[in-house]
Order: sequence, then structure tokens, then C-alpha cells
Amino acid sequence: SMTVGLNKVFWGVAETSHLVDIVNQTDAVENLDGEDKLGQLMVNYNLEKDWGTWEFYLLPGFRERTFPGPDGRLRLDFVIDTDNPVYESSAEQNHIDFASRFSTTFDIFDIGLSYFTGTSREPLYLLNPQDFTLQPFYPQINQFGVDVQATLEAWLWKLELIHRDGFGDESYVAAVGGFEYT
Repeated sequence: SMTVGLNKVFWGVAETSHLVDIVNQTDAVENLDGEDKLGQLMVNYNLEKDWGTWEFYLLPGFRERTFPGPDGRLRLDFVIDTDNPVYESSAEQNHIDFASRFSTTFDIFDIGLSYFTGTSREPLYLLNPQDFTLQPFYPQINQFGVDVQATLEAWLWKLELIHRDGFGDESYVAAVGGFEYT
């Protein structure tokens, strides 16, 4: 199947932190919990077979993260200067990003393997010492992700793991895990 246009995509299994979920930008005006997302312009092709699903995403254009303004509630003490973002890429918000995900089911496991390369949806912040505002900086990153969910009767055991480079000076690994019981 193929999708062309604005769309929202969710990757991952964890409820507390969505580490592998990277295609759509977070809408921090609506809520600070990271659950609300902005639509992303995309060309998406899904190849569905008996052995699993491959998803391919071409992501032209970039939507900056939204933040509450000076009179907004809940916000940081520092105002975030959304009028002057900084990009690592010379193409700025016109950089074309790429993402891919393979997902399959094996016995009791739902497994997802993902890759993203492009403009980080999560900005770093540069402090402007003249007016004490924070300026969003969007670096170019590469992220590999794994999400696994095991279903054992009424238990769901969940794990998300990422390896990211380009976000700051060094690469890093992050993980989140948990369970649900119904």
C-alpha cells in the first residue's frame, strides 16, 4: 500500500516514553506528555508479506516543534524563541528525511526494527544571553530502534531500545521497559 500526504505514524510499545517513535513532531502546545503529534508530509510505501511488514518513508519538509508562548500555561521559565530556529542542515526545514521499519510476529513476540536518518524531531536548546530565551537547534541524526512486546496470557511485557548519533557530541543508547496486566 502507498500513502502520499500528511499522516501520523506511531512506532513502539511503551506507554511512559516513546523512544522509537520518531516520524512525527511532538505538539508541546497541546500537551507536555509527548502524546500529541503533528502531521508529517510523507510518501509511505508498505510491503506486507507473511513473514512481516516493511514500511518505507520519504519525509520531505520538516515541522518545528510547537511550544507554549510567553503567556502559555504550562511552560518553562525560559521562553523558547520559535521564530529563530537553527538547523544543522543547510537545507534547514527543507531537508529530506528517510525512515524505515520492519515488523513481524514470532510466537509470543511482536518485534519492530526501525531506522531514521534526518532532522531530529527533538531539538537541543541554545541559550541567548541577551534576552535569556532558548533557541531550538535541530541537528541531523541517525537512529536505530528496536521495540518488542511479549504477550503472556494477561501480561504484556514491553521494551524499546534506541541507538542515536548526531544528537550532541557523542552517540548514546536509551531504553525503556515495562509491563501491563489486565
